[in-house]
Amino acid sequence: MTPPISAIIAKQFVPRPATGNWRTALYVIAAAVALHSPSAAQPHNAVPHNDVPYNAVQIAATVTLMSADSSQSVVVEERIWDVPLGKRFSAFLANMSLELLPKDLDSQRLEITVFLTTIGSRPDSRNKRFTMELELPAFIGRIRGKNGATYRLRLVPQKFTSVDLSGCEYDHRDSGSFRIDPTANFDLYYARNTLGDYHWNKVKELLEQDYRSYRDAFDFNMTGKLHYYLYPCASPTLAWDPRFGYAIDPARSQAQVIYSHGYMGASPLVATLTQTLRISGYAPPFLAEGISSYFYFHDYEVLRALRNGKLLHLHDLLTTRQYYQADPLLATAQAGSFCRFLADTYGVSRFRKLYQASDDLTIAGNFPELYDGADIDALENQWIVYLKKMHPAKSRFSKRASLEGAANNLDVAISVLQEGLRWDTTFADTLSTLKLLAPLYTQTGKYDLALKTNQALFDKSRPTSGRKSFFLLRVAYLSALTGEFTRSREAYDSLERIDSLRLESVDYGRARLLAFESDTAGAIAAFDTFLNKNPGAVATVESALLQALLLGVPGTYQDTARSRRKYEQAYKSAVFLVNNAQTDPLNRFRQGMAEIGLGKYEEARQNLDIALFLEFRHRQLGRELVGLGNLADLLGNRQEALAFYHRADSLDQSVPGQRQIQRYINEPFTFGAR
Repeated sequence: MTPPISAIIAKQFVPRPATGNWRTALYVIAAAVALHSPSAAQPHNAVPHNDVPYNAVQIAATVTLMSADSSQSVVVEERIWDVPLGKRFSAFLANMSLELLPKDLDSQRLEITVFLTTIGSRPDSRNKRFTMELELPAFIGRIRGKNGATYRLRLVPQKFTSVDLSGCEYDHRDSGSFRIDPTANFDLYYARNTLGDYHWNKVKELLEQDYRSYRDAFDFNMTGKLHYYLYPCASPTLAWDPRFGYAIDPARSQAQVIYSHGYMGASPLVATLTQTLRISGYAPPFLAEGISSYFYFHDYEVLRALRNGKLLHLHDLLTTRQYYQADPLLATAQAGSFCRFLADTYGVSRFRKLYQASDDLTIAGNFPELYDGADIDALENQWIVYLKKMHPAKSRFSKRASLEGAANNLDVAISVLQEGLRWDTTFADTLSTLKLLAPLYTQTGKYDLALKTNQALFDKSRPTSGRKSFFLLRVAYLSALTGEFTRSREAYDSLERIDSLRLESVDYGRARLLAFESDTAGAIAAFDTFLNKNPGAVATVESALLQALLLGVPGTYQDTARSRRKYEQAYKSAVFLVNNAQTDPLNRFRQGMAEIGLGKYEEARQNLDIALFLEFRHRQLGRELVGLGNLADLLGNRQEALAFYHRADSLDQSVPGQRQIQRYINEPFTFGAR
């Protein structure tokens, strides 16, 4: 499961400065803070009452379950929401999909219309309008549950408050907010010019594979498609799950996830959970979320927690309130691992009976009835024995890492694969895991680990392996990034001897290495030689950009006319690359840098903004921020430039990158005389 949204808000993966026309798109995640500080912002359209601005009401919602004979009751869920006045607010609570429509009457009274539909084979629907005073409750009772049990919904408007309605105006009920692309099992919705717009195909592939496997394994008759919305921010008209940033409506077969730079919540678990609830009805989340993550390989987290003595007791997770009060990552992992153990060990049909019979009052007692007298503690002991004997298949680690990588949880993907290394028993398995780890280390700026891993892959690969020279090329590149220039040069020399098909990469790498070593004359000459060989478009644009930069620096080797010609050469190749891959951030960056050199500042700003918006690799983010800093310097905006450089400094930890950034921090970027 995606890391909890509270952790992401506290420390976003890549904070991005707002620039140009992409300001809203770059900062849309900021609205998610409303999940944890809902009354912090004063909206521009607040309604004044007694000189206190407000446009929302804080509502406390409580669902209580009562047994059929009324002898037992338990509070299932309690939530507090800031609900905008005059707008429909959607929530999923216990076994019911809710819509609330509040309207204020005066400073102490309001009218609330409640639309309620339960899930399961016999849905119960209610529409009710209340005129209420603040702090006084309203009730909807005898809502049908399982086996004659009933639920009661209690709503208390606690106070008028305010929410920021301007930061996230997307609403899936508004036909103009989202575009749609259908897939086999989903109608996938995204807003224009957001990450969902660019990544919807990637999300589709992420969802479909897991969804089909789950449907087939449990023989679910899933009629109709799931409506899956990629929200770029936390809309104030939805009750977002405070753990993982999703909002579901099983009764209407809808799921909404936050999909932005700060939080990519497009997990396949949200889809399988929504459809499980829609088809099978409500069960406590220990069972519902547990079985919905059957294919997610939660054993990875559980094995590590078991080794470290940090497992939670399962009897403390059974009811809804207990589950939601526990550590979210560990609770969902243990639920997923345990439910898979039950299904695999005792059969899917027995688990179905447990699910169908269980609510918050009966779940604990259902285990002995269905599992040969074994209560939850006895089954937990069986599960732990099973875990201790487990030797997970390698494919489970690689698939989980792939899912995390697709959701841009790269540090989680690294952790999964590092755990997988502990279980690799053959030389071939270890090599396979290292091959998956190496690019992740590079993408997250862990260059020392990336270098060590690629060197190990080179050393361990067979001499006849076609990949051996590739690993040596990575060693040469990463050695330059870590400042080991001699080692980099030696690697290029070795590569030239063992693989004549990589001579273009060797020539380019050597020329770039000279630039990194501040051998300006040597680098300019080497790039001339290289470009005269007519390399491919990527090598051409990268080489021409570096050479143009060197020729534009005031001093002995400055040649403004040649510098401009090189920028023109780079621009031509960059435009070709962008036309063939519109959403590749690296191509946008290349075109933007060429446009800076040609004085096309507005076009450069747009392309660099788009590149920054789409990019996630640490060093490349740093390069894009440096480019924006260069542009700000050329426009005379020194403070803006310094802000970009300082942000780049925290991302690009390579030795050449650090040297370049510090140079621009100390002295503004300039081309000299133009």
